[in-house]
Amino acid sequence: MPVSCVLCLREGSTCRMVTMRDLKSLYLVAKLIERLVNNLHSLEIAAVSMTILIRTAAVLVSFLDMVAPKILEAGHFF
Repeated sequence: MPVSCVLCLREGSTCRMVTMRDLKSLYLVAKLIERLVNNLHSLEIAAVSMTILIRTAAVLVSFLDMVAPKILEAGHFF
């Protein structure tokens, strides 16, 4: 398999060849990190949405308890 040199980096007195394989590996790592960050953002959005939903439901139940306690005790809403 031929190895093509894309770039030669000088590190002190040594020269390290950066190959296409190295660049593809870095690209793959960058894509994986990007997906991880997107997944973490999605989890944050879901957690905030659940918190809002739970708080809204708690406020709604306490409000209905004040407004219509007989309906809540009977177990049906309509």
